[in-house]
Amino acid sequence: MSLAQCFVSLWKAREIPPVDPDVIIAICYGVLPNQLADGTLATLEKAIMLAGEFPRSVIAFGNAAICFPGSEHVEHREKIEILAQSGFPFQRVVEAFAIYNTVTEARAIKKELESAKVPTREITIIAGEAHSRSVMYIYRKVFPDTKLSLVHVPFKKEHQPNHTVTLQTGPWLWIAANIARQLALWVLGLERVGAITHHTKIRS
Repeated sequence: MSLAQCFVSLWKAREIPPVDPDVIIAICYGVLPNQLADGTLATLEKAIMLAGEFPRSVIAFGNAAICFPGSEHVEHREKIEILAQSGFPFQRVVEAFAIYNTVTEARAIKKELESAKVPTREITIIAGEAHSRSVMYIYRKVFPDTKLSLVHVPFKKEHQPNHTVTLQTGPWLWIAANIARQLALWVLGLERVGAITHHTKIRS
């Protein structure tokens, strides 16, 4: 086990097995110009698998608008194709089209769930290990009256060298980003953290 993975094993939020979720949220880790980022693909595939176990649940997700110009459209297209290939029914999908960070993701998904009148007694969140601590903190604030369960995808899926978001190109960069995010959430709160946009290597 690498030193980075050892750190993440201590940092991550503990998994909370789902009981009977109304909603399964596949946390977004961005998109490349021609394919989903590894983390996004991993959370979506896990969501499809879990939704098979909980047939009354819906899958919810947002699409990153910060990876490159028009990235939200590419991510939407790639996700729809994967859902179609899996045979997953689109009537069980709730999509928050464009998101800019985890705070805007949570709030946009909540708005879409309310609009679709989907109950939120229990929400299962699928997140990477390093990201899981701040994800759970944010979703507890955005969904204060909802029971939250948590399923991990491996840390190695959260970062990749060819990612367009600089902080997701290496394990230690991604760890540092998650520590900084958590500190910012504690000190600055959701409003200020939600206004922060990630730096990307591809500019419009």
